Amino acid sequence: RRTGLRLHQHGAAWLYLLSGAKRWWLAHPESDLFHEPSRAEAVALASVSDEAEWPPPGAAPLCSVEQRPGELLFVPAMWFHATRNTGGGLTLGVGAQTVLSSLPREAALAEVSALHRAFPRCARLEAYLLEGEERPTRASAARLAALVRRDPWHLPARLTLLRHSLAAGGGAGSGAALEVAADLEAHVRRLVEQHAALTPLDARFVLGAAAEQ
Repeated sequence: RRTGLRLHQHGAAWLYLLSGAKRWWLAHPESDLFHEPSRAEAVALASVSDEAEWPPPGAAPLCSVEQRPGELLFVPAMWFHATRNTGGGLTLGVGAQTVLSSLPREAALAEVSALHRAFPRCARLEAYLLEGEERPTRASAARLAALVRRDPWHLPARLTLLRHSLAAGGGAGSGAALEVAADLEAHVRRLVEQHAALTPLDARFVLGAAAEQ
């Protein structure tokens, strides 16, 4: 009960609820939730599990719905969404989501291009496109660094930046890659300390993924 996930985006997804209850908050892909720095920080650091904190004033406008057992909820690609388990017992469901970076490159490019046409002001789409880049360059790393500066709360962009910095900068010993890795670790630890986006288990997964790169 009261466990959940902060606002995030990914490919199209669906969830069929078997037991318990789940509260969803959703926002359009072109929402300016993370465009303005002070609002972005308030939204990112508010605890979804704390009813007094969530949703924060800066998160408006959000639409909200309560999902009950036997109901299926579909989240279109790139829609922001956050969840909180609200049932008194175990909340259990089955579902799936499209992971853009796992698609064949041509299919991923076609999907991202279609989403770009549909949502031209969706800032995070460029980071997802670069995530699928097979041959990172210094230019792609520099572009990702700019995207991270503009939206520091987008963890996939930070992980992709680390991969590009490693590939384009000469490996784990390069100064740029070390700086990106240190910055990622500090960012994740801050989120955990604030009880915001990540649990300690999530943090170990993110940092472990970074270490593998």
